[in-house]
Amino acid sequence: MIRLSIGLLFVLGCAANAEPPNPVPEPHPAPPTMDCSDVSSCEAACEKGDVPSCVKAGKEMHRAPLEIDVTRLVKVLDRACTGGAADACVELANLHLQAPGLPRDDAKAWRFIQRACELNDPVGCFTLAREEVEKASLRAADGKPANSPAVALALEVARVACMKDDGRACALYGMTVGSFSPSATDGAKWRARGADLLEGSCLRGTRDDCFIAAQQVAGLAGSEQLQRARRLLDRGCELDDLESCLEVAAALPRSQDRDKEAIYRKACAAGSDEGCIIIGKAERDGLVAASDGTKGEALLARGIRLAKARCDLAEDKGCSNLAKALPLGAPGSAACTAGRTGAAGRRWGRGRRRRTSPTRARRALGRCLGASAVGR
Repeated sequence: MIRLSIGLLFVLGCAANAEPPNPVPEPHPAPPTMDCSDVSSCEAACEKGDVPSCVKAGKEMHRAPLEIDVTRLVKVLDRACTGGAADACVELANLHLQAPGLPRDDAKAWRFIQRACELNDPVGCFTLAREEVEKASLRAADGKPANSPAVALALEVARVACMKDDGRACALYGMTVGSFSPSATDGAKWRARGADLLEGSCLRGTRDDCFIAAQQVAGLAGSEQLQRARRLLDRGCELDDLESCLEVAAALPRSQDRDKEAIYRKACAAGSDEGCIIIGKAERDGLVAASDGTKGEALLARGIRLAKARCDLAEDKGCSNLAKALPLGAPGSAACTAGRTGAAGRRWGRGRRRRTSPTRARRALGRCLGASAVGR
């Protein structure tokens, strides 16, 4: 079974002790060559053969999941993957494994992962390596297979991408090298480089890099890194990155509840399922003034629709939010509504955002909605 994961733990590996180069500005992805600003225009440009528009169409579809279905997403991603966009190949593999609206197809997912690795995508290559390691472990009498060529290839692909100033590749390489390098400092150096590159990209206005930059920075040693991470989240929220906005709101103290409420309402209006669920629950529980006569029920229903739509696109976060939101009052079976008065979802006070694991979320949803409704 193919499993896609950034946090890959291998039982063996090899690591170069090369010093990471000094960071330079990370290149921006190629912009669409046609006029492309939303799902419809990007989809139309994609059909005319503009690969960057296909990539952007996929991102816009995730931002507006109620407007599309998984077959439309697959179509633009397939064009993007064929045109050389490795991220699209990885996502296609995940869709063919997890999307409820598609029949599970391990063989097709495997081909897309192979294509991603051929395009020198670190996640694709590490996924192939993980499969090889697991199969070899089963064959080995002592459970410790010989060195894996696939692992060596994946590490090299990630290292080379990092040398070319790919911040995400640096973060992945640093995490992996730290698992089996003789020097415990190697991984930290590469992770720091990745954090610097992603931070620079965020500060220059690349919205999609702000949240992951904050995550990488927060994982570095030193108390000053937390303040640095907060600045990146603030910048992400300024750029309308909903994940960053939700993190900013979660960190606000109770004395800033009005600011917290404003952020959640803004996020909900922009299409955040989590934002709608949080503000809907707050209205229902009387923590904030109701925006309409439903006292939060309409917002909860919108949040649940958005979460379900994202879960249908194989987004783990959508499935997790849906699993936690259904007990808050969605119509359906008793299994889904039994916890109506419970404290599911994020608390209104400050604290870390917590998510149900994808596996646990899908199991819970399967009990409520049926396995065919939530993927595998």
